[in-house]
Formats: sequence, structure tokens, C-alpha cells
Amino acid sequence: MNDLTVWSLVEPPRRPAAAGIMLPSVLGTPRISVDFPESADAFKIARNGAFYDWWMSANGGACPLRRQFDIVDHPDWAANIFLARVEQTDPWVYRFRLIGNDAVRLMGRNDTGLTLAETGWDRFDGTGSRAYADMMTRRRPVRFHGSLGIYDRDYAAFESIDAPLVDDEGNMTTVIGLICGV
Repeated sequence: MNDLTVWSLVEPPRRPAAAGIMLPSVLGTPRISVDFPESADAFKIARNGAFYDWWMSANGGACPLRRQFDIVDHPDWAANIFLARVEQTDPWVYRFRLIGNDAVRLMGRNDTGLTLAETGWDRFDGTGSRAYADMMTRRRPVRFHGSLGIYDRDYAAFESIDAPLVDDEGNMTTVIGLICGV
């Protein structure tokens, strides 16, 4: 993990620290942490680490092109994958287009067709969108980990990797990632 950003979702809401964002949780204990990993070793889930390695190598360390990802090449990721289309960049708006079956089971609902804001990640002062905007600005994968209290599933521990993809002109078009139970 690098020293640039670490977020924790905690109660009560406070002014974000210079290096991160804090988000309130229902019970007042840390619920979700967010960081920008430096290697696949940062991940608890091997599948997420493998996805990180793919992302880092697919385009020589630069943000991969959307056309460089084909689920046929990664069938073991299909059940945990999610894809969100970038609909707007100022401010960023993301709409989930595909969510794998295991991801839906873990979250307890299917957010396909919803924007990031509509999923509930933004109900705490837009922190979900700010984390995604930071990911897009850095053009780097982000790791979320903790419990799914945002979905009223405090008992469900998870880890995800969320990463941007670009079109041939270098425009951010897609967020791709995996979410897995821990």
C-alpha cells in the first residue's frame, strides 16, 4: 500500500483528513477502508490479486483499454465481476451494467442498471463517488475492504478491486472490478 490515500468509514462524520476520506457507519466502528495498493500482495483474496496483476500488465502498466479485457479469458472471475459505464465526467457518474452472481449474493441485491449514487455508496456525503473520482484521476486500481454495512449486511466481510479502463483515445469509459467475500 502506498502513502497517498487511506480511507476509513467511521462514525461520527468528520472533515476528511488531507490524505483520505472518512465515511460514517451505523454502529460507529470502522466499516470500510479504501486504499491504492502497490502490489498484488496487498489483497487478502488471491483472485483480486490476480486481477490486479492483470490490470498492471495488460497495457504495460498504463491504464488498460476496454477492448483488452475479455471475460472469456478470465472465466473464474465471472461470478464476482462488475462493470460500470462512465456516463459523465464532470461530475463523474457511473452506471453499473453487469454484476456477477456471486457479487449479487454477497451484496444481497442486484445493482445492475443503477448509478453509483443510487446504490447507496453516496448516502454518506458522496464518499463513494469521491473514491471513484480519485481512482479515475490516478488511473490506478483501488481496494475497498471491510463489511457491507452500506447494504445493511454488517456480517458480510468483503474485499474488492475497482479499476478504470479507457477507450482508444485514452478517455475513461469503464470501471471494472471484482468483489469477493472474505
